[in-house]
Amino acid sequence: MDISDGITLGAVVVALVIGVSSIIQTQRLQRRERRERLLNEIIQWAIDVDICLLELDHITLALKLDTWFGKSTLPDLLSRFKMALERSKYITKIAYHSEHTLYNAVEEVKAEIDKCANLLLGEIVNLELGSGVIDADKLDKYDYKPLTESVNKVIEEATKIKTIDIS
Repeated sequence: MDISDGITLGAVVVALVIGVSSIIQTQRLQRRERRERLLNEIIQWAIDVDICLLELDHITLALKLDTWFGKSTLPDLLSRFKMALERSKYITKIAYHSEHTLYNAVEEVKAEIDKCANLLLGEIVNLELGSGVIDADKLDKYDYKPLTESVNKVIEEATKIKTIDIS
């Protein structure tokens, strides 16, 4: 074996080491990007739930003022709460593989969405099959604070995880 064979063998070993380390680095980057993408989905879901709560505030005010807007948009809002509840199944699976605190916060939001959706459903049934009147005071007195706090906790926990991943 002469010197050129040794140099060639050395170059092959160096190329192999560089290739393997490049593959490992790429896989780490892909895992980090996937985790961030999933955390962004959780945050977006929480924001969507929060938007539903804001719309519920507007609808409640419209119902108190006895406008057509409140009665006509309540079924649509209920369907969005139900979609958020359905989407929460996927979000729960994502959160399950993440931090425990995030998973618990997502579970709290799910439970609160269910309560809120049941309240809206009851009012819609009352509107369509019952007296034809929605009890705006009942909607107004319902305590949305636990849902708002749970949504904020989900956003906070997901953001903490993202911040830890960045540093």
